[in-house]
Amino acid sequence: MNIILLTVPLILVMYLFYRFRSFPLFIKAMKIYNTGDISKALKMLKDAVEAGLAAKYQLTVGYILLKEGYTEDAERIFTFLINTPQGKFNSNHARAYSALIHWKKGHLDEAIQELKTLLEEDYRTTALYSNLGFFLIEKGDLDKALEINLEAFYYDGFSPVILDNLGLCYIKREEWVKAEEIYEKLIKSDPGFPDAWYNAALVAIQRGDKEKAESLLNSALEKKFSYLSTLNKAQVEEQLQLLKG
Repeated sequence: MNIILLTVPLILVMYLFYRFRSFPLFIKAMKIYNTGDISKALKMLKDAVEAGLAAKYQLTVGYILLKEGYTEDAERIFTFLINTPQGKFNSNHARAYSALIHWKKGHLDEAIQELKTLLEEDYRTTALYSNLGFFLIEKGDLDKALEINLEAFYYDGFSPVILDNLGLCYIKREEWVKAEEIYEKLIKSDPGFPDAWYNAALVAIQRGDKEKAESLLNSALEKKFSYLSTLNKAQVEEQLQLLKG
């Protein structure tokens, strides 16, 4: 009898640990990811998803996988979240992120259309505006890009990505005074992605401030470049060499 009384609670504890291990595993993986051990963290994040991680955290895992260049893994997660009801989870979140995959595959029009459709369905998030604002600049539709990026700015004027998109839009339109205003504000917030620093350097170059531009480009090189960066390290280095030459 005593053995049975001891065994049943033990089995229950083991079951509960196995059943709900996904979230602690996710938290641990995120801590490891932030230390820079990317390979170990990604393996743990995938394990957390397989263990039944909640949908909103699966979305985060999908984005991280995409950011690190694991497009197929990310796409599988987004597709699952889009097609499988997950309680209160809004599948539009996954649709918005899946547009990034269209873009990386070279299907820019599909990416834009997906996000435009979501806007028409009254779905709005900072991530959606961040992606659509940049995609329209990439497309070269600068009038629509300005319209969306201004709308995005009024939606979330504190988002570094949204500010960068608006600043880049002004650069493309050669509205340098407005671009300078944006980047003065943005750089003060110390954005963690290289694109903002590079674009701010372009404004400094146009204004004739080579010393400031060089400093901004060096700061860009110190930031982490990801699969989702809109430029690569070689482009920044090339611009720096041109400036020095």
